[in-house]
Amino acid sequence: MSMFVQCYLFRYDARLQSLSPNMFQTPSVALPGQEQHPPLHPHPTPVDPRELPLGCCCVNVACYVVGERQVAEFAIDYLDSLSTVPLAERQPQLQQPLYSNLLQVLAPHIQYPQGFIDWDGCVDDDEEAFTRFREQSLQEVLEISFGVLKGSYLAYFGQQLQGAASWQAVEAALFAIRCVSSSILEMASSDASPDQPQENAQQQTIRAFLSSLFEQLSAGQSSFSQTGLLQQPWVLATAARLIGDYAMWFSRLGGPEAPLQGALRLLLQAMLLSQAQLAAAKAFRVLCVRCAARLSSPAVLSGLVSLAHTALNSQQVAQGDAQGLEGRQHVIEGLSRVVAQLPSKEAAQVGQHLIAPFVQQAQACLDSESGASQHTATLAVQLRLIACAIKSMEFGSAGASDAGGHPVLSMLEAAQPVLTRVAATPALQANITVVSALCEVYQARLTCIRDSAEPLLSTFVTPCVTLFQIHQHPACLDILATCIELFGPQSTAANMLTHALFVSCSASEPIFSGNQLAANQDLVTALFHLADQCILIAPALALACGALPSLFQWAIQGLQMREAEPLRKVIAFLSHWTAPTSSLISDADKQALKDSLHNHMTQQGQGLVQAFALALVQSCPRHLLRPLANPLQSLMKDPALTDGVKALMSQVICSQQYADLSGGGLDTESCQQFCRLAMQTPPLSPNRFSALVQDFGTLARGEETSDVLLAYEL
Repeated sequence: MSMFVQCYLFRYDARLQSLSPNMFQTPSVALPGQEQHPPLHPHPTPVDPRELPLGCCCVNVACYVVGERQVAEFAIDYLDSLSTVPLAERQPQLQQPLYSNLLQVLAPHIQYPQGFIDWDGCVDDDEEAFTRFREQSLQEVLEISFGVLKGSYLAYFGQQLQGAASWQAVEAALFAIRCVSSSILEMASSDASPDQPQENAQQQTIRAFLSSLFEQLSAGQSSFSQTGLLQQPWVLATAARLIGDYAMWFSRLGGPEAPLQGALRLLLQAMLLSQAQLAAAKAFRVLCVRCAARLSSPAVLSGLVSLAHTALNSQQVAQGDAQGLEGRQHVIEGLSRVVAQLPSKEAAQVGQHLIAPFVQQAQACLDSESGASQHTATLAVQLRLIACAIKSMEFGSAGASDAGGHPVLSMLEAAQPVLTRVAATPALQANITVVSALCEVYQARLTCIRDSAEPLLSTFVTPCVTLFQIHQHPACLDILATCIELFGPQSTAANMLTHALFVSCSASEPIFSGNQLAANQDLVTALFHLADQCILIAPALALACGALPSLFQWAIQGLQMREAEPLRKVIAFLSHWTAPTSSLISDADKQALKDSLHNHMTQQGQGLVQAFALALVQSCPRHLLRPLANPLQSLMKDPALTDGVKALMSQVICSQQYADLSGGGLDTESCQQFCRLAMQTPPLSPNRFSALVQDFGTLARGEETSDVLLAYEL
């Protein structure tokens, strides 16, 4: 039966598309960006238009009588091709009647399987196939259906909600309403026009429907809520996504009567269920951000924070897995974004209230002497939640300008004893998870209060230097890089940061001398990011601490790495050193960098040029070949270095040993041709030189022929 329906639909789909070539040029029902299907027959054969109503029967047979998803997908393909035909040019049966019947036909395919509990115990369906079918195929058809039916679409699914006999039916109706959220919000927010009474009536119908729906969801007064169906985990998950997608209605379209606090309470309730936890947390954050103005009352916000603490500290939510942490971070971010809108004094009070449970739990972990592994994991989570709360305060516009100072300062004062104790505990200093979480707090502090952090630099620069000196945690270097970005040129911080850079390079020396770069990719990435920030913003620090000789030697080693991220940082560091053009540094600093480069090239220039040549043919990932060309061309253009660099390049690249490294991709003739093109006078433009390096690199990898270099001869 199903094979018969598929064959019939395929035949009918082809004949439908052959009706008229002009039908497919100006579709009025197709969604924006939807693929337009070309006619299947190059020479259309006209079909009797009276046959068109059979398409409605085909869809009913395919989706209703034959309840197989594969057949339903084939029917949806038919509907996609039908949507390319302008609505006004179809037979009446293929206009609103088709889509009205379609909603009833598709309803079983939207629902979860009967008897469904979770995907682990489901043998009748597959989670990936089910989700893909609903979120892609069905969603597209539902959007088209709403575009045709408008208010009738919502009326149908509203009736499904009120008369639902199972949680699957409730969830399916909520899903169908969520699928068309963008179209509904666009229609509900459009300006009313006296010349379009029908559109105005549709708009009022939609607004009334949304008001009723969210009032019932938030207050628990609908029939499906009274029967307990709203408490079902999968229903709550879909309801949470629905609320998040309609956040604009709560913030603007619904007006002050929109049940915002009720919706937020429902989302916190949904977080107690693992199936709905992450969806509810994301929706909570979106709703807080969108509706911050309505929530920015100290009394209202304090009450909401207390409710959030109750949910976040529950056993179901306060778990150490990644999903539990991510969900809690979404909630904290949403609340912090609202706190940031308060005046400084009130924001400080509510902010301290927000992080108080996390500080207390972190303190309890520090005081505990048993279950070290469990408590360190919990401690790291609490530190990350504190960091999330502080970081999200960056988006505030009112608090920072008040006389009381930034509210984050008061929050940090409350958390500082815990931070100090974590940084000073030897057992925790070696724990990379705890140290990374601690550095997240430091990073959030820096990015949030910026200039206000300068008097507090010693409270986190000193611990970071100590931690890196002992255990070489890469996260500590990221803090120092941010400090240099913010305060590097300032004389008040120069001595502290110069010492920090010196200690960082000294502590990293064993990694490079032992040729352990591949096993310490994060450290290499962080160190060269720190060095790059120095070159860009405060080269005096790098020159003063005497770190440049070591960094030059380590950059030669770093160029041989195959891992993209550390190599990217090494290339950036060399690019900015070989061509110091940053407007943030003085001409004297630029000249000092040039002099330092010339000195190191005199001593180790051959090693650097060889490293560039080897990276070009062996180690450098393809997408970094163009960036690799920048420092190489800068060296070749430097008047003090050009002759020596070109001679070294010719010596290395034109040798037979170099051609052999490519495994047959290069020959000496191609290598000589590359050198001649790269060193020609006048030199190639930067873009053309980068393209030449990239083409030569792909030639060395056997992906091009030597003809690729001929274009540069022109």
